[in-house]
Amino acid sequence: MKWGVHIYRLVMVLLLQVFLFNQMQISGYIQPAFFLFFVLMLPLKSSAALRLISAFVIGILVDMFTQTMGLHTAAVVLMAYVQHYLIPRMKISKDMDVSKSPSLKVVSLGWFAMYAAILIFIYHLAYFVLDAFSLPFVLRHFYRVFISSFATFIVVMAAYLINYRSVK
Repeated sequence: MKWGVHIYRLVMVLLLQVFLFNQMQISGYIQPAFFLFFVLMLPLKSSAALRLISAFVIGILVDMFTQTMGLHTAAVVLMAYVQHYLIPRMKISKDMDVSKSPSLKVVSLGWFAMYAAILIFIYHLAYFVLDAFSLPFVLRHFYRVFISSFATFIVVMAAYLINYRSVK
């Protein structure tokens, strides 16, 4: 695994999240979580331990800058846990190099879009459930889950495509 690439990605994603996306809460409902891109781009064959530790590290760093006391950490660790079980269940063709990050050279755009959409939704659902912590509030915040998931998905897909073009 190329540690330098992943450390660079961690730093860049964290800087963008803290200085750009944390300042962008749109209409009080949309809350892009661009830092999820880091976890989504871990090599497909990464161990569960590496996924969970990476998710914990980026989650705790985002929590430190947003003063959310573990909400991001808990939600992104849950996402990484599900990710470890989701990847083998998604159709992976024989020509995919699972030792690499899921770039367009490795997986199709449709595969990555489905993978990202499921995991982003799980993250936002966990985040807003933990934030509300009661069923009536969860139902009220369900709209935020969908809107924030959609906004994050758009940003992640844009970064994915930009990342692919810069590697090409």
